[in-house]
Amino acid sequence: AVDPWEPHPRPRAVHGLGDPDPDTEQGLLNLRDLGGIPVAGGTTRHGVVLRSDDLSRATTWEVEALLDAGLSTVVDLRSPHEVASAGTGALRLRRVEQHHLPLLPRSG
Repeated sequence: AVDPWEPHPRPRAVHGLGDPDPDTEQGLLNLRDLGGIPVAGGTTRHGVVLRSDDLSRATTWEVEALLDAGLSTVVDLRSPHEVASAGTGALRLRRVEQHHLPLLPRSG
């Protein structure tokens, strides 16, 4: 069994992605590969599960790089208000399966 209190490896940065442009404030912030984290039966594989902040901030170049790396599914944990305000950005015209599963309960 996995001990949730046992220290696990810190998620690692994804080379070349996750550093927003300071001039335009566009780009992914804090994109991380969650590979190596202990789960029941082993660890998560590198390059399979990535996490980031708001994907609507992703530049066209970042979206292309993610698609080239095999991105096929996005699980969006933002609130409905955040999705309505920011949209999906450069991913909106791509064939990427998107699931909206708000992390926080609905609020007004």
